[in-house]
Amino acid sequence: MANGARERTEDPPILAETDRVTPAPWGAFGEPGPVDPTPFTYPIKDFYQTDPISRASQTMAQCSETYRSRPPQAPARTGTNG
Repeated sequence: MANGARERTEDPPILAETDRVTPAPWGAFGEPGPVDPTPFTYPIKDFYQTDPISRASQTMAQCSETYRSRPPQAPARTGTNG
């Protein structure tokens, strides 16, 4: 790190105990009620344009164009879903 920042920092104590499992606190979450049967939708419309560096890249723009010009495909099925 610049200007000796590494020398001025201390390692977190938990890093000294690499073979010890430290349980995380568990608390209540959610709320009772029916589960919505609506399936989840994939929120990413264009994987190749998900971050600023990719959006600025000509190569990634070409990947995106190739992806968008393909006909839609059915999602792959797994052993769990068929």
